[in-house]
Amino acid sequence: MGVMQMNVHSMEPLINKGESIHIEDKAKLDIGDIALLQVIETKEFKVRRYLEKDKEITLKPENSNYRKEIFKRDEILIWGRVCGVTKKF
Repeated sequence: MGVMQMNVHSMEPLINKGESIHIEDKAKLDIGDIALLQVIETKEFKVRRYLEKDKEITLKPENSNYRKEIFKRDEILIWGRVCGVTKKF
């Protein structure tokens, strides 16, 4: 298992523009972990709290200005668990 770093351009609502996130790739996600995910159809990246139940994945935002989204398991690509954020100075 390795850790990779990505620069963030706009990933709402957990990460601010210009910050870097650190991802544990190939990490097993537990319910409630914050994960970097990609919607396969739109290629859009999301950093959200991850909840999986009955082959459905719910992406739950921390900020109530954003709605939760529900996807089928085969509609989402999981990049890994977010294990840290480097703040922009």
